[in-house]
Amino acid sequence: MEKYETFEERAKVYKEAQDKWGEWSQILVAIEEFSELIQVLCKRNRNLNGSTDEEIINEIADAMVMIEHLQIIFGKEECEERQRYKVARLKSWFKDVEKMIED
Repeated sequence: MEKYETFEERAKVYKEAQDKWGEWSQILVAIEEFSELIQVLCKRNRNLNGSTDEEIINEIADAMVMIEHLQIIFGKEECEERQRYKVARLKSWFKDVEKMIED
C-alpha cells in the first residue's frame, strides 16, 4: 500500500474523494469519524468493555484524515492561522491560572 507522507500527497487523495462524492458527503463522513472517536474515548474509563489504546489510535487517525480533508474544503491556511491563535490563547491561560494560585 502506498504511503502518503506529505500533506500535499494526501491532499490529492482528499481532492479526488471530494470530486467523486462531493463536499457535503465528505463533511458527513467527518462527522461520522469524529463521533466514532468520541465513542471510543467515552468508553476508555469503563471497567467493562473499555476501549483499547489501539482502538483509540485508529479512531484518532481517522479523525486526523478528516480534519485534513476539512482543511482542503474550508482553507488550510485559515485553519492553521486559527489554530496558532487558539494555542497562544491556551498558553495565556497558564499565566492566568498562575496568578489565581498566587492570589
